[in-house]
Amino acid sequence: MVSKIILLMCAVFPLMACAATERKVDAGFIEFKNQTSPSNPNAGYGRLYRSSVDSKYHILNSAGVDVSLLDTSSSIDVSSATGVLALANGGTNKNLTASNGGVCYSDADSLELSAVGSTGQVFQSNGAGAPTWSTPTYPSASGSAGKILRADGTNNLYSTATFPDTVTANGVLYGSASNIWSVLATANTSSFVTDSSGNISWLSGSTANRLLRTNGTAISFSQADLTTDVTGALPIANGGSGQTTANAALNAFLPSQTGNGTKFLQTDGTNTSWQTASGGSSTVYQATFKHSSGNVSLSSPNSPGSFGNFSGAWGATTTIVNTNMGTISTASGVPGFQFTPPVTGEYEITVNFPIKLSNSAEASEIVLFDGTTNIAFLEYGSSGKSANEQTPVSITGVYDATTTSATTISIKGNVSTGSLSIGNFSGWGAAGMWSVKKIN
Repeated sequence: MVSKIILLMCAVFPLMACAATERKVDAGFIEFKNQTSPSNPNAGYGRLYRSSVDSKYHILNSAGVDVSLLDTSSSIDVSSATGVLALANGGTNKNLTASNGGVCYSDADSLELSAVGSTGQVFQSNGAGAPTWSTPTYPSASGSAGKILRADGTNNLYSTATFPDTVTANGVLYGSASNIWSVLATANTSSFVTDSSGNISWLSGSTANRLLRTNGTAISFSQADLTTDVTGALPIANGGSGQTTANAALNAFLPSQTGNGTKFLQTDGTNTSWQTASGGSSTVYQATFKHSSGNVSLSSPNSPGSFGNFSGAWGATTTIVNTNMGTISTASGVPGFQFTPPVTGEYEITVNFPIKLSNSAEASEIVLFDGTTNIAFLEYGSSGKSANEQTPVSITGVYDATTTSATTISIKGNVSTGSLSIGNFSGWGAAGMWSVKKIN
């Protein structure tokens, strides 16, 4: 650059006493001191100086006239220049070779050109390291409304499915067969269910004391059906008997019978216990027996206080305990037993049996009949129960035996409408369980 200036000055200003041959500055440098108004050059010479007024280079001729201004904004032919221009001087500080699609970036001391990326790649920063092209490609244009950018395992593409722009608080996102995701708004006190076709919805559970149950096709909140929804036996601790037959249920509620034969059940006002009979006579008279099969029904009379016989009879008696009680046998044609008292006196007679009414709006009355007198009375209604719902009941009366002649103790009854049935139904262990003991 310096040699060019010298040659230019020699050519324009022949009075500068340049030699006939080209002079070069091969090493070293020329220093210029800023001057506000330099002195005129010697006769026959020109002078190059850097003005402290505009910081530009000027040339004076031998007469001291400023004849030329080196304007750095003017183009300069650098085709013969060697080396690289530093960053501080507006250069790259690097000998670069251009490539179609390369991106210019800076390292610590120079500008650089990146390698050429593939279609769809993006230029990524690596922090203080050289930036690189991404491995996966990206779409060059925006997807349709609702599409999201997702990876397919190799590249990043817009999804086939569309998604909502906004959602509701606590809403549930669900998809359709047409790849459209939607939001199902929340519902208070509800369960998330599907129908038989897989369609989703909220099922309200705002009605108290209901269970979520299914009939195999649809789901609903409803009360449990004890006939179809419950299996097993409900334990005593949970309000049941823990048993599946009437006799077993009765035994479960009574104090243990082991070692308590011929004793009677007594209460102290709080609890029950087996006690030995005393008073009147030292002889114990007690019998326990059952009718193991059969059930009978009654559809008339239907007037309160009027009692009729049941149709049919229970099966033969099976004796469990008979202590000094004499002859007890099956009654003919009625639910009851033939009793021959061993001695005269009062006998407490209790019978436990299942009962059911044919519809849910019936009322009935049951009596124990000794052939002359109704010795016990029981009212039973079906309110709050299902039609034909089986329920164990118990009735107790006192038979005053004035003779030792045989007599029939039977069950009679009436029903307001429909029919009344007693005896051994499916799942019950006995048609009737009897106990007889002398009490006076």
